[in-house]
Amino acid sequence: YEIYGEGIPVFMFHGNGGSHRDMHEYAYKLSEKYKVVLMDSRGHGRSVVENWGGKFTAAEMAEDAKKLMDYIGIKKAFLLGFSDGANTALEFAVKYPQNTLGVVSVSGNALPSGVWRPFLLYMKIQFFITNILKKFVFKNKTLYRLEQSRNFASLIINSPSLTAERLKKIQSSVLLIAGTWDIIKIRHTKWMARQIPQSRLILIKHGTHCGFFYNRKKYIEPIIKFFDEKSNYE
Repeated sequence: YEIYGEGIPVFMFHGNGGSHRDMHEYAYKLSEKYKVVLMDSRGHGRSVVENWGGKFTAAEMAEDAKKLMDYIGIKKAFLLGFSDGANTALEFAVKYPQNTLGVVSVSGNALPSGVWRPFLLYMKIQFFITNILKKFVFKNKTLYRLEQSRNFASLIINSPSLTAERLKKIQSSVLLIAGTWDIIKIRHTKWMARQIPQSRLILIKHGTHCGFFYNRKKYIEPIIKFFDEKSNYE
């Protein structure tokens, strides 16, 4: 993990297959006002996994974030997540409302069915193939990569599990941002907004899933505005 700046803490979560480095540009900007904490999710970046058994889930990622928060000595924080990182942030808000100041979810989904069907099918195929291939591989480095690929796919096809009942338990304010050309279905994002009691939805016209990185200005302005408003309120 890395920490930048001083002030109210903001935990940032990267997407599937990425690392904390993906969030650097946003971290540098936010660190002008906030204490930004970046972390590599389990099995990503430099967060090594010794035992790949089981399946990765957003709930497990949220538990990891809580342990890091406790380790650093932070009691409450804003959460900003992209893609699977957004799912982690929402899971955290459900599980640890007392530690959540607010959430910005960028291109997140509440259920696997919220993902565009062809992409979900592609990830299911990846999971199936890597599951077979790893039975015939004995080189540690290659096996590690296959297990990693398998669990990244698992994270998408088996997670998250944020039902309407669970989303309604979120006590903090939530800003949902997604693109109209996202791999997350628009109707699913709108459904999420209706379930979360204190939510606001911003749909970026013609925005893609990776627009978060290619068109930062459209994202950073509402993100900073959200944090500033909620900081003053808190």
